[in-house]
Formats: sequence, structure tokens, C-alpha cells
Amino acid sequence: MQNHVGTNHQLAMQAKIPPNLDGAPVMQGDIPVNPEILRQNAQDSYVGGRTKQIIENDTLAQVAISVPIWYGLCQSMDYFAKKCRGKDYEKTIQGKMGAWGDGVAHKLTTGKTTSGPVAGFNKAWGQFTTFLSDKVVNKSGVLRAFRDTPAEPTNKMARAQREGMIGFLQFDYEPPVEDFINKPTKYAK
Repeated sequence: MQNHVGTNHQLAMQAKIPPNLDGAPVMQGDIPVNPEILRQNAQDSYVGGRTKQIIENDTLAQVAISVPIWYGLCQSMDYFAKKCRGKDYEKTIQGKMGAWGDGVAHKLTTGKTTSGPVAGFNKAWGQFTTFLSDKVVNKSGVLRAFRDTPAEPTNKMARAQREGMIGFLQFDYEPPVEDFINKPTKYAK
């Protein structure tokens, strides 16, 4: 079926569908497929080869290896999470890394390194950051918010999320407990 939009343009309004074996048009999902070729392609693929290799391997050995690895990863993530949390920021991993970076920056900007090539780099870096602050950051509300907002959360819900599962439980159960303590006669009936 053709539609003549103009004298120079002809647009095909319906695609020509090749007929099926019995002469009817092919419906979606009804395309004839040779299952032997499909099976061969699946076996030749990377995923098929890995699946075949996993089936051939000893599953008991796989379990004996994967369970300790999983347990070790869980323990190391818990250990890392504990080191990242804390009331004293200076004792957390992020605080220690920040203090190390501050120490390196202090050594580069003071003392003998203030003359020579490091001083030139420091001067150029200072000019670049001033340009970036004046011409880009000060003109964008989002970038100003990134620059001017402190990293320590003040929102009660954000602090609860930072403390993990214990924080979630304390955040979720505080209102019912206060309600129970303040209105004991309601629950005594």
C-alpha cells in the first residue's frame, strides 16, 4: 500500500511480510527456526561452554570453595563498614585518608617546595581553582550546593542510614516506643 504525500515522495505504509510455509503471513514468534542449528550455536557460545564446564565440574568442590569465599567477603565488608562509621571522623578510614592528603598538600605548599617547579604548579593550580570557582561553580546552584554543604549529615533519617541496620531499627521504632511510653493507658486496656 502506498501513500503519496507529495508528487516526489512515496512512503511505504506497510512492510511486506514474507509468507509462511502454508502461505499465511508470518506472525511474531512464529518464524521457522531449525532447532539443531540453535542447539549448536548455544553450545558454541561462551556462556554455553561455561555452563557445560560447570555441569562437568564437581559441585561439592565448588561449594567447598565458594562458601568460605562468600563468608570471607561478608566479614571483610562488615569490618570495612565498622571502620567507616564512628562518631569521631578523624578515626574513620575516610578521616585518616583525608588527613594523609592534607599532610601531603601541606608539605607541597610549605617549606622548600614553595620555590621551583612545585611553586609554579601551585600558582597555576590556584589560578585554575579561582577561575573554576568564579566562572563555573558560582553560576550553578547545584555546584554551589556541592561545594558549600558539609559532609556530616544533619538529617535524622540520613544519620540513621549511616549507622546501618541498628540505625534503621532505632529510626523506625522510636515513634511507637515513645507512643507506648507516653500513653500507657491506651495499651493497658
